[in-house]
Amino acid sequence: MQMTLPLAKNTTPCENCSKRPDCSAFLVLNDLIYQKSNFKRATSPTSFLQNAGSEELYASLQRTIKYWMESVKGLHAPQGEEYSLSALFDFLASGLYAYLLHSEATPGLLTKPAYLHSDNTQTLAFFPYVWMCPGCITEGRDPREAYLAESELRSGKRYAVSNRLSRPNGRMIGDLGALVIRALVSELAEGAYVTTGGGHRGEFDLVIATAERLILGEIKASPLVAFPLVASQPFREGAHHSWATKTIESDDWAFFVGAANPGERKLPISPPSDKIWPLKDLEAIAQNPERVRIVLDAWQRHLVGYRLFNDEDQATRWLRFGCGNIESRDPQSGQREQLRVDNTKSLPGIDRTDDIKKGIAQVMLFGRLKRGCSQQAIKTALFGNLYAETHHEHYMKPLASLQLLWPNADPVYLFDAILGLSRNIINDDGISELFGLPNTPYEADTVDAAALVQGLEEISE
Repeated sequence: MQMTLPLAKNTTPCENCSKRPDCSAFLVLNDLIYQKSNFKRATSPTSFLQNAGSEELYASLQRTIKYWMESVKGLHAPQGEEYSLSALFDFLASGLYAYLLHSEATPGLLTKPAYLHSDNTQTLAFFPYVWMCPGCITEGRDPREAYLAESELRSGKRYAVSNRLSRPNGRMIGDLGALVIRALVSELAEGAYVTTGGGHRGEFDLVIATAERLILGEIKASPLVAFPLVASQPFREGAHHSWATKTIESDDWAFFVGAANPGERKLPISPPSDKIWPLKDLEAIAQNPERVRIVLDAWQRHLVGYRLFNDEDQATRWLRFGCGNIESRDPQSGQREQLRVDNTKSLPGIDRTDDIKKGIAQVMLFGRLKRGCSQQAIKTALFGNLYAETHHEHYMKPLASLQLLWPNADPVYLFDAILGLSRNIINDDGISELFGLPNTPYEADTVDAAALVQGLEEISE
């Protein structure tokens, strides 16, 4: 007996497949995906957010994505278009991180303390994401001098006091990253049916259905850099490098883009008020090509620096996530001291080794569902906001062209696509066409023996 698919209005590759009555793959897909309520009704993208206005928030994200893409095209800068989606992800993440700081109970109040940085004329109240003063870094001060006050000293190492930083907790970072990726995918794959979850325990981060393909996706996404909030204050005597726990009152709020050119580092936004603040400000910025250019130029400097990693200029390194530590000496005792700024566990996108391993394992799990599909319509993809920029050679490259083989069947790719936005490895022409993303050419697995051994040693660490 032929089963009826639950969605009359949403096309899937199984919808009109003549092989379906006898297809073992369909039986599994029907159980794990098609009959699940979150596929039938399309899971709300913002179901994990309890704040009021979350649906309105998602609509605002979608508008910002459209405005940003239009502005990037208007800039006529092909190089900027190459990494504009990765930069857009960080721009949207900055807005969402700020949104989470806004107290619903007390409009205008932010729930984290500000860090005060003063010069001779004014005081700037920053809401930092890493344990460094953004003002000091952009002024070119010694990194030790820029290290935030009131760190915790343990066994010769200084640690950030995490509850003073304005960043979300680990689970929320992943959820927000997945939210932005879903919004981007929905815009890029226009006309496709996009939802989340399914499986035994909701293990599919993304399910993307068209008449030709059912794409099962795993997401590993977190920003390279988030632009902290900054509010201008009247000059406060003796306030330099202190924490302010009371409400910051100011009519001059902005996102602080520290890697931008002097005079362009503040992207003005409204004071905290609206229930989805500052998402509407993101829309306005995205409609302004000149301000989009500022973000793109600054973000490119971060990308170039990140690719250099330990040789990165401090003007970008100490503003981004996963920047590492400073080896120093205590100025009083002369004893060696490590200043821990931001752990490499916060590395962006598909570039954290633990996330790479988890992503590979999950895609391998998805890959079993390809067995039995004579049309090869089931595809698997790894999604992120930044490619494995520093772990390509020893982690992604040896596996990007790996194929699965079952008895009496044609081989199929493990990864039909690795969509990192800053770089994409796409083994399926249909996916490339669906998302409108370029396939970055690469040599298939040609790692020499010495390099492979070195990579295995890295993996075992």
